[in-house]
Amino acid sequence: MTYAWRTGAGRHAAITRLMNWISGELGAAAQLQPGNAMAQLRGFLALRFVGVIPPVRLTSDEILLIIAKLAESQDHRPPSLGHYG
Repeated sequence: MTYAWRTGAGRHAAITRLMNWISGELGAAAQLQPGNAMAQLRGFLALRFVGVIPPVRLTSDEILLIIAKLAESQDHRPPSLGHYG
């Protein structure tokens, strides 16, 4: 499956900043193991993906994209191996 999540420059910058923060001082404060933050955040991410916006407010394409992102977040392989692309 090939998909794209189009984000504007501001959202892209915010996501990049958050990922850097998780890899740095936020991850340290949360006692996340360096290089293993995604594994430790899987449950939280799953709840966020399915619990933030009620599915009835989403289009079928948006729901499919959220399911794809949920699947990626639960994958135990390192992101460098590629995901569903």
